[in-house]
Amino acid sequence: MKAKWLQAVVVLAVLGIAGHAAADAIWTGAGSDDLWSNADNWQDGILPAVGVGTTILNANNDAGNDYLLMNSTATLDGDIFGPEWGMHLDIDGGNLTTTGWSFAPIGETSMVEVRNAGYLQVHNLLPGWSWWYETPGTMLNVYDTSMVKATDWMWTGGRVTLYGGTVDIDGAVNLLYNPLSWVDIYDGELIIRTRYSGERDLAAEAAAWYADGYLKAFGGAGEILIDTDTLVDGVIISAVIPEPATMVLLGLGGLLALGRRK
Repeated sequence: MKAKWLQAVVVLAVLGIAGHAAADAIWTGAGSDDLWSNADNWQDGILPAVGVGTTILNANNDAGNDYLLMNSTATLDGDIFGPEWGMHLDIDGGNLTTTGWSFAPIGETSMVEVRNAGYLQVHNLLPGWSWWYETPGTMLNVYDTSMVKATDWMWTGGRVTLYGGTVDIDGAVNLLYNPLSWVDIYDGELIIRTRYSGERDLAAEAAAWYADGYLKAFGGAGEILIDTDTLVDGVIISAVIPEPATMVLLGLGGLLALGRRK
């Protein structure tokens, strides 16, 4: 009887440890600032980290202004759900990396911005798309020399805008054909690689996206350049600057000057 009782205690202890390890990191914004690195902003003080479960950035849990500033370094091994339902994740010089299955911002006004040499690395990049739900208003904006890296796919039902920097995708891209969803390039590069050599014609896909209006340059005022020579199994997509007169008419001159100063 004592042996059975001891076994039961050991099993319960192991389950307790496993339960703690799998606890989710849930943003509340209840701290005195908006910083990712402040444990007071996370439910039960659980910061996203290796061994923690899913990271949840949901406006319904937020006690503040739905804004989250990430200017530190964090490495995770779980999924990131969010920013959801209007939250704004600002990776301002920070470094956020997860090996979890997906990074899924959703919500018509949700936004992820990567700026000031910020870095975001995920497995599957899903702006505006959570496998079963599509929100075209979700925005991913990349600036200056910042980098967004997906080690597998990008599925997007939202809007990706490059004002600079690089979006680098290893496993190809699926753009959902929604008239409110697109990739728009002002500066920087969209790099699409594929491990499925011979199975996908990336140049033809990119040309079709461009022809159909899902791949833009300068909001549609410029032209897209598709480089098929630099990479063996991939393409590098960039924007051709519109003529100065066109830029003035569209009010893009100040934006370009700002981009060059950064």
